[in-house]
Amino acid sequence: MVEETAGEALLGEEVEKPGKSSLWQYMAVVDERTCLGCVQYDGMIFTWEEALSLFPNLSLTGDTCSVNQHPNCRCQLLKIAEGTEAEGVEAGEAGEAGFLYWPSARMTRTTLGAALALARGRSTSAMYRSLSMMTYFLTMAGVPSIVGVLMFQMVILAIEVYMQQLAEEERRRREEEYLRERQAILAEVQKLFNELKAELNRDKEEERRKALKDVRELSRTLIPTT
Repeated sequence: MVEETAGEALLGEEVEKPGKSSLWQYMAVVDERTCLGCVQYDGMIFTWEEALSLFPNLSLTGDTCSVNQHPNCRCQLLKIAEGTEAEGVEAGEAGEAGFLYWPSARMTRTTLGAALALARGRSTSAMYRSLSMMTYFLTMAGVPSIVGVLMFQMVILAIEVYMQQLAEEERRRREEEYLRERQAILAEVQKLFNELKAELNRDKEEERRKALKDVRELSRTLIPTT
């Protein structure tokens, strides 16, 4: 029986196996309410006999098994695929919980990880590989393939909506930045206009005074005083 704390200790951890460059990943579900091993909600707990009666395709591979379960669910260990290499954790680290060895790629572990990877600008092909992998796990766990496909499509839709929200936020940010720059330019233009207007007014006032002085001098010349 796998202890609940086993998954909690390893959830989200990525450990380099000594002597190998490939990534050993603990395949657990981020969602706190769903378990891919038994496809139950709210951390429902099953014994191994109950899990076998509900999901006959569950199987053990000796003392070490592939792990694909919720950390709060005792749905036992699940053989993901034929030929998958699985190896137990060092004694005392996390009970009977194991690691999955994927020699081909360093993929994101979950759909949430895939969404975050896409949001960070990583390749969409890596995202689809990760989501396809999760759909395959659902199928092997006893979920009908159509359900896995629908869940896959829902995740894709959620990611698209999230990316649209990011794009909308970026558009609003650029628009606000443009408006701020435009207002700053208009304020500077208005300031220059006011300075020019004040200078013109000063020039006009000086010219008016000079003209008035010339008229007075001309008047004194043309009209002799008695």
